[in-house]
Amino acid sequence: MASTPRYQFEARANASSVRSEADAAQEREVFRERLSIPADTKPAGPDETETSGETVDQLLTRYVVHVHLNISWYAERLAREKRWRQLYIACSVLLLLIIPALVWLLAHTSSGDSASVTAQISALITGVLGIHKAMAGWLDKRQLFGHFWRASAELKELLYSLEEEWKGRAVADGALRREFRDALRADIEKARQILHKERQGFYDLYQYPSFDIFHKLNEAFTQGRGLATSLRPAPLLEREAADKREAELDKRVAEAERRKRELDAQIQGLEELVRTQEQSLDSTDDRTRVRVEQSLMLVQQNLDQARYERIRVDAELASLR
Repeated sequence: MASTPRYQFEARANASSVRSEADAAQEREVFRERLSIPADTKPAGPDETETSGETVDQLLTRYVVHVHLNISWYAERLAREKRWRQLYIACSVLLLLIIPALVWLLAHTSSGDSASVTAQISALITGVLGIHKAMAGWLDKRQLFGHFWRASAELKELLYSLEEEWKGRAVADGALRREFRDALRADIEKARQILHKERQGFYDLYQYPSFDIFHKLNEAFTQGRGLATSLRPAPLLEREAADKREAELDKRVAEAERRKRELDAQIQGLEELVRTQEQSLDSTDDRTRVRVEQSLMLVQQNLDQARYERIRVDAELASLR
């Protein structure tokens, strides 16, 4: 029989498919041998509704295409999905080992301050966790494993049940028994129903990866910052403590210098006031002189107190520096 010509899309689709004619012929011969059907077996007589009979090879090939080759296809897809999940698990385990090592490496090799090193670590972990979360989200949406597994199991049940029931009993008087032929056709129809049910579930579940990038990155940033904080090694902690002490010291020095400038301005103003009041004593009467002397005494006390405070601030600055 001449082979049926193929469209271009059929040729491309079947280039890497397990449903090839060679595979079907090979599986058919194995199927024939397991059922003990001789090669010269004649087909069963046609039903009243049939205009022409179907050869034994054609019937067995049709069964193989609907059952055996689909089982092989599901086995291939199940292996692929398993590899994806194994890759995800391997990446997760690898991250558990790599992240602490990278944190340690950055902490020991970076020459920046503790804040910049922590920011670098947070950015690194954020990027890694972002990719990991994207992959996890995609795998969560590919809930195909169960559908493929169920369809494969149901097809295997059809095949093995048929073999168990008809092994050595499929042929009578050199011809295929009608009951066996009807059983094959019934199983082919059941296989079509199984495939239709699986395809419907596939269409309902399968979707290309789509993610809320901002949400994923925000989650990854929050977790990355937390991990960067919790995984900081001892040298980085020591550097952070030193930076904190230095920042506190700079703050105290700046506060003391500000206080020194204020005291200098206060002392200068009080000295000017003392000179003014001393000059006014010579030109006042006795009654006014008493009040000026009392005011001058109070100003002098404030001046002495400011000078004492100025000496204390100088001492504090000397100790801080």
